[in-house]
Amino acid sequence: EGDAVVICKNGPLFGRDGKFVKSNGKRIEVVVNNMNVAFKLSEVAMPPKNRAPMGHQKNSGSPQGKSGSRAVQKALAQERAAKSNEWDASRKSSAQGDGKVAMRTQANTVDVRGCNLMEAQERIKDKFSMTLMQGRGNPTVYVLHGHGTGGVLKSKVRQWLRQERQLVKQFSPADAADGGDAYTRVELK
Repeated sequence: EGDAVVICKNGPLFGRDGKFVKSNGKRIEVVVNNMNVAFKLSEVAMPPKNRAPMGHQKNSGSPQGKSGSRAVQKALAQERAAKSNEWDASRKSSAQGDGKVAMRTQANTVDVRGCNLMEAQERIKDKFSMTLMQGRGNPTVYVLHGHGTGGVLKSKVRQWLRQERQLVKQFSPADAADGGDAYTRVELK
C-alpha cells in the first residue's frame, strides 16, 4: 500500500503518477489527483527510479512544462500507432506458429550479474516497468544473470519470478540462440 505507480492507460491520466491503494485480483485501486480510480494491472507500471514525478504538474507555460507535455503527446501518438498496427503484428505472430516472435536485444535485456537478489529485483522491476510503459503487443524481457558459482543468483531470480504473478505471465530459460541458460526469458502480462 502506498507504492508509486505510473498510469499507462491511454487517456487524460496517461503518464500520471499515482499511489497504490489495494488489489482486487485483476484490478487495482490507485489514488490519482486525489481520486480513487480502478485500473487493470496492464494499465499501470512501477516507475523507474530516475523518472521525475508528473502527477501534480501543471503546464504553466514554462519550457519544461511544454516539453513534458510534448513528451506525453509523443508517447500517446506512438501508442495509437502501435495499436493501429496491432492487428498486423498479431497476424504475423500467429503465422509464425507458436506466436513467440520476441528475440533478445540490448533494449529488452537487463543485466543483473554481480548484483545481490534485492539489487537484481530492483533492476528487473525497473525494466518490467519500462517495457510495459512502451505498450508493445508481446512484452518480453530477458534477464542476464549468468551461470555464476553454483547458479545461486539464477535460481533465486527464478524463484522470485515464480512468486511475481502480478507482472509475470511465464518465464523460462532463454533459447540457445538467445544466450541459453545464462538468460531467463520473461513474458509479461
